[in-house]
Amino acid sequence: MAAKVPVKKELLNWAYNRSLHQDKLQKKFKLLDKWLAGEKQPTFKQLEAYAAATATPLGYFFLKQPPNETLPIPHYRTVEDGESGKVSPDLIETLHIMQRRQDFMKDYYEQHIGTKLDFVGSNKGSTVTQIAQKILIYWVYSKIGRGNIKLFMKH
Repeated sequence: MAAKVPVKKELLNWAYNRSLHQDKLQKKFKLLDKWLAGEKQPTFKQLEAYAAATATPLGYFFLKQPPNETLPIPHYRTVEDGESGKVSPDLIETLHIMQRRQDFMKDYYEQHIGTKLDFVGSNKGSTVTQIAQKILIYWVYSKIGRGNIKLFMKH
């Protein structure tokens, strides 16, 4: 008989409640109600399967209490600025992945490119038409060169 893993029922309930597929969990894990009530404990193999099914890192089941998960960005959009409610573990993981990518790109840029982009923030107070003209001039300049820009601007 496989050894049971002592897991606090609060952690099992937390993983269950954060899952978006609770109906599938009930079908997949026959003893789930007893686990959630603290009457029985899962085996290690069952716990691994439960962790995968709830998108919960396995190590979380060995914490003293469930972690407090918050969205890594404060301005997550909701309907009419309402409460964000239940957020899927996949969304939280995606946000963490994107933050790591942003940090990597920022570090890479600072280490390997490192030149200041003069045009960033240079158009404050400009109209859309003025900005469009500047973009056009920069684009034309990059295509035909400095000497011919006056000729282009006459047309």
